[in-house]
Amino acid sequence: MRHFPFPHIVSLAVFLLGAAFLLVVLVLPAWAEVEVLTASHTHVMGDSESRNQARTICFNEAKRKLVEQAGSYVETLSRTENFELATDEVVAFSAAFIRVNTDREEWAMLGDTLTVTMDLSAQVDPDEVKQLLAELAQDAAARSRLTENLEQQSQAEAQLALESDPPTRERLSDDIDVLRAEQAAILTEIETSTRFAAELVQKGMTSEEIETMLGSPRARKSSSSGDYSCWNYGHVWVVFHNGLASCMRTRLEYNSRYGGDCHCTGLSMNFLMQ
Repeated sequence: MRHFPFPHIVSLAVFLLGAAFLLVVLVLPAWAEVEVLTASHTHVMGDSESRNQARTICFNEAKRKLVEQAGSYVETLSRTENFELATDEVVAFSAAFIRVNTDREEWAMLGDTLTVTMDLSAQVDPDEVKQLLAELAQDAAARSRLTENLEQQSQAEAQLALESDPPTRERLSDDIDVLRAEQAAILTEIETSTRFAAELVQKGMTSEEIETMLGSPRARKSSSSGDYSCWNYGHVWVVFHNGLASCMRTRLEYNSRYGGDCHCTGLSMNFLMQ
């Protein structure tokens, strides 16, 4: 019988494989999977409707179903994180968190009547959504702007579905494009704050230096002992220890030792600077 000359190497290999498996099992769940939503609607074209009107009505109905799904999903995320946002706010914001894709448009005859069917899809990144909800919960001005924008978009889409005059339809379509661009700008402001903080903050900086560079934080909190203070810039928290920047993290975690979530301990994956 042939014997392997280095049995300890086999044992080491088995150990490393087992450790790798445990790492995959424990670490991968920290990144939640992107949720894919789909919706479909068939519209029966009315006698006085044009094809453009029928297409718009069908798209809006399919999108409404999609937004309802996104709203339920996002509202569930909000409950698990306790963002202290009203349910109707969370559901409304979900319309801004998704980008709708038209996967299929099909026209068909149903007897003597023309119908149009549209299949839509959208992706929701739960980690990104939770970060945006956390930021909106702390920024009343951004929350108000986004709410007003979404209300105006809903009204414009409803008018577009009923409008038959081509110049008016074109104007309403342009208005909707502008409103969507404004939504993106509001959310980008949050991302910009995050990027500036990640690029400019260095360990040991004073709170005065950081406020001079980045401006006033969107939110502040302190540990129960008062040794730590946390400033929010977008998706980033700058954590000060005795007045000096000690770490920078993407998520605050409760720790009984500090009697709260403002501190510099926890999972390394949540830190940008430690």
